[in-house]
Amino acid sequence: MSKEALEVAHKVKTRFGDEYHSKKILISILIAQGNKQQALEYHQQLLKENPKSADKNMGVLRTCNSWEKFENQTFSTFILCDKFKIAYTLILKCATRTLLATISHLEKSMEEESQRITTLQDQPQPYQSHKSYIVNIEDVAADYFKFVVVREPIKRFLSAVSNIIFFQRAAFENHPSLTSCKYLSITKLGVNPEINWLVENLESYLEISQVWEGHIKPQHTFMGNQIKGFDRVFQVERLGELGEKLSEITSIEINLPRLNTGGRKISLAELSEKSMKKLIDFYSRDYELLKDYYSPDKIWDEYQALKNSKQYLGLAD
Repeated sequence: MSKEALEVAHKVKTRFGDEYHSKKILISILIAQGNKQQALEYHQQLLKENPKSADKNMGVLRTCNSWEKFENQTFSTFILCDKFKIAYTLILKCATRTLLATISHLEKSMEEESQRITTLQDQPQPYQSHKSYIVNIEDVAADYFKFVVVREPIKRFLSAVSNIIFFQRAAFENHPSLTSCKYLSITKLGVNPEINWLVENLESYLEISQVWEGHIKPQHTFMGNQIKGFDRVFQVERLGELGEKLSEITSIEINLPRLNTGGRKISLAELSEKSMKKLIDFYSRDYELLKDYYSPDKIWDEYQALKNSKQYLGLAD
């Protein structure tokens, strides 16, 4: 290892000891610092020392292409409501909490003879058990209504930043493992990054937090890399249309409330042009798959309009 890598190794050993877990932490830190070759060498050394317990899916193996393992993925996570023959494909930060709560309500609606879902008070806790299956879409029964909810990719990213990093602080600062904050303090990335710093160092942040990775990974990876097979594709921006369709299927009045919306709204205009271009590239496959709903040109035009607006620049008329 280089002198720099050895210094990092010493810091990790001092803070976390010399057990297997601390060695995994070291690999994440080396990646975050850009020492990818040294991280790979250390990972190979770890495999030799402990081949049975070494995690072969560590972030170091994803470094060259973060989403390579999803390139040919054809399966999706379906949440089923058997009472009404509904199959919903879950995509994080696409009204997920709202829909999980609604499906929970529908599953027990016949027992309680409820005929309305409209307010936050009507909603049960969303993280109850659901019937979920990771399958190919063609394996879902043909008579089930199969749908997915999608969102403008960059706006979904900004929503995740606002809610997961700044509001819940679940991505880094309050990460369940209690180690991400320590990773970040060593790598000097910071737990509450400015938005453009976050985008500039996106790959490093992705390697450090699986919570963060799960909430911003491209939508195509949730959809089995396809749009065919779904009976309907709904947009977060037009969620009322989904409420109308579910009302039609269930004969229950459903006006979908928006849940999990905490956090300051981050404007597109806060992004630099460099950040916008990087995010458009990052979500290029989403834009390709969802071309009937969203486009890079449209979001770029919206971005430029906001950047040029007198309101954003703080100029009086």
